[in-house]
Amino acid sequence: MSIVLPWLIDVLLAPLSLYLATLIRQHLALGRSITVANIPAISDYAVVSLVWAGVLAIPYFVTHNLEARRGLVFHLNTVLKFDFIAIIGFAAWLFFFHTELSRLLFLYFCLGNMFLLINFHALVWSRVRWRS
Repeated sequence: MSIVLPWLIDVLLAPLSLYLATLIRQHLALGRSITVANIPAISDYAVVSLVWAGVLAIPYFVTHNLEARRGLVFHLNTVLKFDFIAIIGFAAWLFFFHTELSRLLFLYFCLGNMFLLINFHALVWSRVRWRS
């Protein structure tokens, strides 16, 4: 499997998790009711994709830390470190450009993104290890 495909799926999981977090935030009755101003705009989805593409390119293409011969714990540790850096980058973008986004929505996004990444990488790692 090419290394570009898992990287691309990682990048696409970030806007997917932002969309799912928005749906969860609208349907759960926690916190204040969400308004149209607090729903992420299309530009937020593009920025999430760009931030994750840039940050996750480092372990995939520069340091080559995501190899199947290493253990799953090392693999997930590397992914979550760079995911945390990307989350901080996205939070900084929201802060600097005064984008209104609910803190609860941001929390759902962070937890959902980590959940999707962990499950995707565990699935890919187990398939690669099973084949070899």
